[in-house]
Amino acid sequence: MSSKRSSSLSKFPGDQGSDQVIRLAQVVRPASGGIRRHVTSILSRIDRSEFAPTLFAPCGYQADPSIQGVPIVTVAITARTSPLSDLRVIVGMSRQLRGRFDLVHAHGIRGALIGLPAAYLAGIPALFTAHNMLPHTGWASRSVLRALCRGANVVAVSQAVASSLAASGIDRRRISIVPNGVDMAAFVGPVLCGPERRAALADLIHSAEWTTSPDLASWLRDEDNAKLPVMSVGAIGRLAHEKGFDTLIQAFEYWLSNRGGSSTFRRLLILAGTGPDEALLRRLARNIPDVSLLGEVADAVPLFRSVDIAVAPSRQEGHGIAALEAMAAGRAVIASRVGGLVESIRDGESGILVPPGDPAALSAAMESLAESPATRTRFGTLARARVEEYYSLERMIE
Repeated sequence: MSSKRSSSLSKFPGDQGSDQVIRLAQVVRPASGGIRRHVTSILSRIDRSEFAPTLFAPCGYQADPSIQGVPIVTVAITARTSPLSDLRVIVGMSRQLRGRFDLVHAHGIRGALIGLPAAYLAGIPALFTAHNMLPHTGWASRSVLRALCRGANVVAVSQAVASSLAASGIDRRRISIVPNGVDMAAFVGPVLCGPERRAALADLIHSAEWTTSPDLASWLRDEDNAKLPVMSVGAIGRLAHEKGFDTLIQAFEYWLSNRGGSSTFRRLLILAGTGPDEALLRRLARNIPDVSLLGEVADAVPLFRSVDIAVAPSRQEGHGIAALEAMAAGRAVIASRVGGLVESIRDGESGILVPPGDPAALSAAMESLAESPATRTRFGTLARARVEEYYSLERMIE
């Protein structure tokens, strides 16, 4: 890991720092996907002349190389609530914070349930960023969170998340909306043409951690197949039920079997990510040679620059960083009509919104975009412009 990991108080920034620098403790639960990219963005772009950040994270947290130089302190934050263990972590963290930090910024509900009381015990202010809709289950945790948020500022990544927090009893006046941001510079580059796009797709599949379709890269590189165009659909995210990737695979299989539209191109589905539904999705894709599950990929940029259509099939979504990344890459996006995705994507203008968990509707949307290059180009152009205006990383950090 490139970032220096420390549990020694003498290594915290601000011990020898200027009084003008705000000593900032970022607290994160076990996280992958959007939350991890969000925290990485803050730590890599925050103004070091104003803030001296330290990351409090669970053991095994995968820190991005871009946050090199940020101290990382191991704390025993687990994915599930454990009152006695959590209390020990809170008391221990409060000792580490007291007199050495000026502000705590907690991420996610678990991060808030640990970071906010630790800040209160240490006598320093705190804020909490909610990345997802507040779940309906977990009455005790929601009650504790409501009490903690009476003395903390709350940031929601979308209006949908803000509404779910308010509906759970958190004072709406304490909630600010700061949408996720995407680094637009990462998506700058020439538009990939047919052969270049095929080569990029082949490289993605070939370099994958694992794939359900190992022969697909060879097929894409074979010059004998070059005359048959490819229509590729891409998605990335945590392989979990709420992300709806099972619906995507079912919709893709339905699309393959429904040859009512054009059959002049080979249809491919490229899905990247890991998570608890990995085995299930592998089984669903096992007999579909045109589906390639790539496992974990370090960077979403090559994927979204290579595919023709991007899909965010979530059953629930706080905002959807992957959808924003696809839009920044100039891709036409199909997304579920849920949560923050409704705020990011203008239906029929910069993408298509479909009901969640509806393979037939998703299949029809893929067919519609596949049959209309002009629509894909128009949606992609307007999607990128929308991200530039409302969802840039610079805007979020500011």
